[in-house]
Amino acid sequence: MTTTMTATIATTIAVMGLPLSASTVLAESLTEYSTDRWIGGQAPLQIAQTDSTEFNPALTYVQRGLLFARSGDYQQAIEQFNLAIEMDPELSVAYGNRGFTRVSMGDNEGAIEDFSRALELEPDNAIMLASRGITYAEMGDPEAALVDLDRSIEINPAFAPTYYNRGLVRIELEDSQGALTDLTTTIELNGNFAEAYEARGRLRSDLDDTEGAIEDLEQAAELFQAQRNNASYRETMEELERLRGEE
Repeated sequence: MTTTMTATIATTIAVMGLPLSASTVLAESLTEYSTDRWIGGQAPLQIAQTDSTEFNPALTYVQRGLLFARSGDYQQAIEQFNLAIEMDPELSVAYGNRGFTRVSMGDNEGAIEDFSRALELEPDNAIMLASRGITYAEMGDPEAALVDLDRSIEINPAFAPTYYNRGLVRIELEDSQGALTDLTTTIELNGNFAEAYEARGRLRSDLDDTEGAIEDLEQAAELFQAQRNNASYRETMEELERLRGEE
């Protein structure tokens, strides 16, 4: 199948109250997780205390790293996460945040190593699984991505972005029906997920469901406009005009 959709992958990092660690959340920061092809949104990274009654001093370096990452000083962020790991080699949140920062630097292989180490420490961390999965997708390995995204959904079946990401991976694997199912589930879980409407609309267009495609793209355009995402709004309107001209 040749798809006309511009693939956009949503980050699944620690939102909706999902911590990077199963323990007490101490603080949050923001970082941008995006690449040329798979684009994420603003994703809160969290640092966590391994024991709710005893502060782990390594978390001080994690917090500093988050501040550097948010400011765009990724090299300094990496150095702070390195210090945290030297102080506590089993602090999974340090590996996870270093992985996110490495993605921002274009070091996907290094990010995979960090996400994998975090998963050795916390095997059922749905966020780490999804993050490693979308990094595999960015590296052109949709099969490995699908394994991680499947497992992430098993652990947390109520998180819309993971279904969206899996839908895009299934498009890469030419599993159109599976992709439609995932994108529909995304919309059922989050009716304001503009990218999911757009992706489903473009997929329906490729499947010659012009009426369904127009319906989805109209909803996507309305949401993009309301969200002031002007670039996506313009792209969606261009696709709508093309489809309407073919009716």
